[in-house]
Amino acid sequence: MSVIEEKVFNRDIGVFGLTMLGVGATIGAGVFVLLGDATAITGPSVIIAFIFNFFLALAIAMHYGEMAAMFPVEGGGFSFVEEAFGGSAYYVGWLIWMGNMAYASFSASAFALYMTSGTIIPALPVAVITFLIFTAVNFSGITRVVKVEKLVTALLIGMLVIFIFRGAIITDVSTYQNMFPNGVLALLPATSLVFLCYIGFETITTISAEVKEPKITIPKALIGAVIISGILYTSFAFVFAGAVSVGDISNPETALLQFFATDIMRELLLFAAALATLSTLNIALMAASRNAYALARDSFLPKTFSKVSKKDVPINAIILTAVICLVLILSEGATAIAELSNFAYMLVVSMVCLSVLALRKRCADRERAYAVPLFPYITYFGIITPLILIPFLGTHALLIGAGWLIIGFLFYNIWRSQAFRESWNNHIGNIDPRLRCEE
Repeated sequence: MSVIEEKVFNRDIGVFGLTMLGVGATIGAGVFVLLGDATAITGPSVIIAFIFNFFLALAIAMHYGEMAAMFPVEGGGFSFVEEAFGGSAYYVGWLIWMGNMAYASFSASAFALYMTSGTIIPALPVAVITFLIFTAVNFSGITRVVKVEKLVTALLIGMLVIFIFRGAIITDVSTYQNMFPNGVLALLPATSLVFLCYIGFETITTISAEVKEPKITIPKALIGAVIISGILYTSFAFVFAGAVSVGDISNPETALLQFFATDIMRELLLFAAALATLSTLNIALMAASRNAYALARDSFLPKTFSKVSKKDVPINAIILTAVICLVLILSEGATAIAELSNFAYMLVVSMVCLSVLALRKRCADRERAYAVPLFPYITYFGIITPLILIPFLGTHALLIGAGWLIIGFLFYNIWRSQAFRESWNNHIGNIDPRLRCEE
C-alpha cells in the first residue's frame, strides 16, 4: 500500500500532448523577461548560464521521471516527497504551491508588460484581466487546457525558430570577445535568475493521474520537454547576446524588443511574447490549483479544497489559488515575483532529488520502469546545486519566501487541531515503511 490515496481520474493525455504541455510550461514568460535582465547582469556569458541550467534541468527531469514512474499520482513533487518522508512533505507542498502561484502571477505581469510597452495603457489592469480570463479557462477542465496548450506551444516553437535564424543575421560575433564585462562573479546571480526559464516541465507530474501509461509516458515527456527547451533557449540566448550590447539595455524586462527595434520582427516578437506568457500562465495556474488540491486531499488544507466537479475540476482549489495570485500581481513587480518563484522551485527540486536518494535505499528491490542514470552522482548534483544558487537571488525574494515558510509553519502547527495531528500521525504510523514501496 502507499501513503498516497488517489482519486481515479480519466487518463486522456498521451506522449505528444504531455510533451507539448511541458514545453509550453517551460518556454514562456521566463525567457522573454529574464533573458534581458540576465544579459544586463553578466553580458554575453549569459549563454553559459543557460547551458548550465540546461544540464541542471535535465538532471532534475530524470529524478522527476523516476518518481513519476513509481508513483503516477496527482500532486507531483509534493506527492513524491510525501512518499519518501511522510508528513514533513507538507512544507514541500507549501513551497510548490507558492512557486506555481508566483509563476502564474509573473506570467500575467510579463504579458501585460509586453502588451502595454510603448503605449499609455497601464500594465496592471491588463495583468489582472488576463489572469481572470485564464482562471475561467481552468474551470473548463484539464482536457481543454491541454488542447489550448498544444496549439499555443506549436506556434511558439515556430516563432522562436524564426527569431533565431533572423537573429543570427544581425549578431556581431565580436561581442563575444568580452564575455564577462561585469566580472566573472556576475555569472552567479545571472545563473540563479534564469533558473526559472527551465522550470515548468515538472508540472507534467502534477497531472500524472490523468496520463496514459504514465510509467512510460512521463519520463519521455519530461526529458523531451527539457531537450527541446534547452536547444531553443541556448540558440536564442546566443543570438540575443551577440546583437545587444549590455550598455544599450535600457529596460531589461522588455529588452528583447530592442533586439528587433526597427524590424517587422518586433511585431512578431510581441506576438510570440504573448503566446509564451499566456502559455506559462495557463499551465502554472493549472498546476497551482492541483497543488492546492493535493494539499487538501491529504488534510494539509481544509478538505473543502479537495472537492472536484463532475468534470474532475478542483473548483475550490482554483478559486483559492486565484485569489492569492491576484494579491501577488497587485503588490509585486514581474522580476521580483520571478525570483520568489525561483526560491520555491530551488528548494523543491532539491527535495525531490533527495527523495529519489531516500527511496533508492529503502526500496532497493523494487522494479523501476525508469531509473536515473549515473546514480548517485547526478542525484547529488541535483540536490546541492539549487541550494548553492539560492543566496544569489534578490533579497526581497528571500524575505518573502522565508515569510511564506513561516506562515506555513504556523498554519501546520497552530491552525490544525491536536486531534488532526494525532490522526495524521496514526495514519503514517500504521503503514510499515517497507510496504510503501509496493504497488
